Amino acid sequence: MTSLPPPFDRLATNDAAVLTERAVPVEFAAGSCIFEAGTIGDCCFVIDSGVVRIDVDRREIASNSEIDDETALAYIEAGELLGELALLDQLPRSASAYAYTDVRARRIDAIVLDEFTRTHPALAVALYSALGRAAALRLRQLNKRLAVPILAKEPDAEGDPDVNSTVARAAAAQASFLGWSEDAIDELLRSMATAVADHAEELARANVEEAGFGDLESKITKNRMLSLGAYSYLAGRRADGVVATDPDLGLTELASPMGVVFGLGPVTNPVSTFAFKALICVKSRNALVLSPHHMARNVSLRVEELLRGALEAHGAPADLIQCVRSRASRAKTVQFMEHPDVALVLATGGQKMVKAAYSSGTPAIGVGPGNAPTLVCADADLPFTLGMIIFSKTFDNGVICGSENSLVVVDAVYDAFVAEAERQGAAVLSPEEAAELSALLINPDTNRIRGDVVGQPASLIAQLGGIKRTFPIKLLIVPSSDIGPDNPYAHEKLAPLLGLSHRLDLHQRRAHHQPLCRADAGEPDPRQLAGRPGHHRHDHGPDTHRHTWLRHLRRQLHN
Repeated sequence: MTSLPPPFDRLATNDAAVLTERAVPVEFAAGSCIFEAGTIGDCCFVIDSGVVRIDVDRREIASNSEIDDETALAYIEAGELLGELALLDQLPRSASAYAYTDVRARRIDAIVLDEFTRTHPALAVALYSALGRAAALRLRQLNKRLAVPILAKEPDAEGDPDVNSTVARAAAAQASFLGWSEDAIDELLRSMATAVADHAEELARANVEEAGFGDLESKITKNRMLSLGAYSYLAGRRADGVVATDPDLGLTELASPMGVVFGLGPVTNPVSTFAFKALICVKSRNALVLSPHHMARNVSLRVEELLRGALEAHGAPADLIQCVRSRASRAKTVQFMEHPDVALVLATGGQKMVKAAYSSGTPAIGVGPGNAPTLVCADADLPFTLGMIIFSKTFDNGVICGSENSLVVVDAVYDAFVAEAERQGAAVLSPEEAAELSALLINPDTNRIRGDVVGQPASLIAQLGGIKRTFPIKLLIVPSSDIGPDNPYAHEKLAPLLGLSHRLDLHQRRAHHQPLCRADAGEPDPRQLAGRPGHHRHDHGPDTHRHTWLRHLRRQLHN
């Protein structure tokens, strides 16, 4: 075992032997939870090997794309203490601890510490001194971290050597790849896509186990679809030189490699996003450096291994695809984004990271919160409409940002809609059920649904809220007359939860649609308001009537 940290190393031999005897050896697999925020601090740990990540309380994170923002507060390494604050202040733990790698440690229980104050006072003093020292060091680390965005960046600063070396390897690999033919690249893409698709189940299982949410079967489907589907779309297309012409306008469209692309990987879709970004970058003769979310680090490294294996098998430079292996931090991510040799940022994740990408000075394409509303019209085919909504919002337990988030149903079909929803397995909550569920799910400090419901099955959320039906619950629908920004259910919900409102006609459009869209996604998008949220239309009926109605609605929304 690793020697005890100061001041334990100065203990008398007898006291050291007593502590060694009473400290309980424990092990934690990478990704497992050591303790959760809010629990009673009844012990602390001496870390012997491995790294522990201290994370913010997921209940404090909104159940939207904020889950993809960087939430690590600190990392604890071998020779350090973990969990000391709760023993000192005797309050519930303020953060959660996860094994970042496999961890071996020794647990010291609070009852043992209390016993030492009577039987081994010198040992008790040493223990309390170590706890206080660990807490002070943690405060110093926090001060240093808070200073990062405050201090001005020095113009001649050399930056993180890990960032520089990673980008340099990517640039060298990209330069040596420029001469590859379209046919050779397509063969390479097929091998890359096949490598991910052939391991779709392994990767999906690893993703669910590491992140702690999502649906296994959905992720298997997604991993195969995004790898083979992207390859099918890209193969045979030109990605360099003249790709299109318009004789009438006298325009010629040219494609040219950009260089090194820096990508952010979300925890909600780490495998499929990594595979997709890798395929489009290699197709366009660019290199990709991807920074995975810390809750999807291990599965992302496995994807990198598969993709680099395919590259090497075809004689392509393996450094075309790199995963950032060092610990993620906002400061390091910003350094990648602002690096002079990074040509483009592909930012998939939370709103804060997308905003950072757009503010980096490097060209960026960002994908943040979705929060798509769905308008169900009077002539909608309700069985088909509900089937599509339930399929979309329950796929991967609701973590797809393009799925439906709020439903607006016209009065004429509202009751029939509710009945059909229940028939197909969606529980439409009564006011009493909604109140009980909200008391459990909504964080009173933020007025947002707690982040620990992200990607959890509807059956589990219903069980927590005491909601019962005679059928297995696939989806929870919460009716509300308020769809403005103060309603938590009007915001993006990466879970099988939907908000529901009605009493809509054309004269009530501004009171319903625009506040709903602005809750997360900025100005309203007429395509979403006209029945095209997520991936489906829900305005089935006679074409002439539908198109006339939609044109009228679009005109009214822009008046």
